[in-house]
Amino acid sequence: MTDVALTDGLGQPAPNTADSNPTRVSKPWLPLVLLVIALGYYSCYALSGLDLGGEGGTTAVYAQRLLEGQRPFVDTFLGYNLLWFYPFVWLFHWFGPNFTVVRLFFFALSICTALIAYQTVIRATHSALLAFVSGLVLILIPGIQFRNYLGLLGVANLWLLLEAFAFFHQHRSRRLIWIIAAAFAIAVTFLIRIDLGYFFSAAALISVMAYLLLGRERFYQRFSYTLLTLIFLPAAFVVVHLPVSFYAGQRGFERAFWDNYVGEWELIEAKAIDLLPRHQSDSAQLPRQPARSFSRGAVPIPNNPAPQPVADRSTRRLPRWTEMFTNKFGKKRILVFLLYYPILTVPILGAAALALAASGLTKNNAGEKAEALTLIVGLASALTLFPQYFFFRPDPQHLSEMMSAYLVVSACSVAIAGRRWHSPHRAILWIARLWIAIVVLHLWFYLTYGLAVPWMGSIARKKPDEKLFKAANGVIAYLPKDQQPEYESLYKAVIQNSAPNDWVICYPYAPTVNFMTNRRSYFYNLYIDNNTRPPSFDQDAIAEIQNKRPAVILIDDEPINATESSRFSVWAAPTLAYIRAHYRYIGTYVRNEVYVAKRE
Repeated sequence: MTDVALTDGLGQPAPNTADSNPTRVSKPWLPLVLLVIALGYYSCYALSGLDLGGEGGTTAVYAQRLLEGQRPFVDTFLGYNLLWFYPFVWLFHWFGPNFTVVRLFFFALSICTALIAYQTVIRATHSALLAFVSGLVLILIPGIQFRNYLGLLGVANLWLLLEAFAFFHQHRSRRLIWIIAAAFAIAVTFLIRIDLGYFFSAAALISVMAYLLLGRERFYQRFSYTLLTLIFLPAAFVVVHLPVSFYAGQRGFERAFWDNYVGEWELIEAKAIDLLPRHQSDSAQLPRQPARSFSRGAVPIPNNPAPQPVADRSTRRLPRWTEMFTNKFGKKRILVFLLYYPILTVPILGAAALALAASGLTKNNAGEKAEALTLIVGLASALTLFPQYFFFRPDPQHLSEMMSAYLVVSACSVAIAGRRWHSPHRAILWIARLWIAIVVLHLWFYLTYGLAVPWMGSIARKKPDEKLFKAANGVIAYLPKDQQPEYESLYKAVIQNSAPNDWVICYPYAPTVNFMTNRRSYFYNLYIDNNTRPPSFDQDAIAEIQNKRPAVILIDDEPINATESSRFSVWAAPTLAYIRAHYRYIGTYVRNEVYVAKRE
């Protein structure tokens, strides 16, 4: 007679019932195949493209500043936390400031993400095919280049939380080890992205509560692990942060370091309030510490009129869901479907998790409870990356970051549905088959779209007939034949009109220019747009130009947030007028108007 506790209710072996299951490791060479594919695939386009406003330039400039001795958060803005940048500080210390090193580092993170995804899926499903496909998809579409920390954090924390609370372990000590590992991973996550540290802490609490209800061990054991989790989470945070706090105290930025934790929590609260159906004032949307958005110690302009309030702080808008049916079939229509896919499918997976939990508890079915745990932990982990793309940046780039973890959850759900492919209950049978069809359809559209969009990190970055472009600080890029001369002209325009110690500033955002020309920027925060600009932006910006006398000023007047109001000429008209009156225009290269100081 089959033991009900070891089946899924359909006579099939329950998932994760034994760590020694040979099907889990029957093809140990598959990760090596993934590694070879990744190395070959990334080598095809690793040096293709150069985005002047990309995250790579930002990371490189901030790391270079830290290497030169500037204090994080005090002397220079970072945007993210210390461990986002310090690996590059160490690499720059060994190899010198080098953009190619930055590229290779982020590709390495993408490979790690894919291999962890493979390990997670094969542990959850015992299916080498599902695991291989999951890893392959994450190799093909790794997410925004130079932000691959996000995909890695999503998948790695998902894996560790599943090991800690959802997967079966024959020895009690193993679960304890995985709980400790998950706690330390979340603590490290704080040091990379504070907001994700908070979100994954919440995911861990959701996971341990679900484990307390649905776990395989006896109740007193589950209760003990729950208490230990509640102890280990803050303990790991303290252990990881104490040496960092000591280092910050030695360098003189300890208070600023901890202020970021409080400020990030306040920002999350403010954003959550903004999402409620209420009037949103301009003041509610201002960034923290707006006076430090640019350089330090700006001098006000005497007798200047009071700055005018910004009329429109809007950013890229989320398209209406109906556009997936009304738009002409093509990339825009597919993108709308991809953006709304989690909104459609998360409730379905949530309902499936609740149904499996209820059925598992009623029948005392260990298999169904394990499946419910897998879905609950997976959804909690994947949703940590949902707010940034859906509420604030509804674009393909940020969508691809959430999908790194969500695709792993989808693979697990396919295995759960596959166990019911021949269910004697027709309703369950057809629901399972329909779900698999939905996942396959989404995967088809995701690959079709993502492989053609360079911003999602795919090979679409590579163009035919590329020509090599070289600049300072190891900036090497293969560019389209028609664009390479413009990059050369931009590089020469900056180099020939400035000295190494001169200031070069870029509005609203082109940090790669500073890195590839090895020219300084006096901006505290390299990024500014219509949404984040302080009310006194024009007054402060003009004062800074008068004080610092930058040798070259670049202006990109593209709609940075996909709205007309996000053009620099719209939200910073007085600053642009001042620049045009006091600087000499020498040309437009790679969308940037170049102005140089007039000779006296």
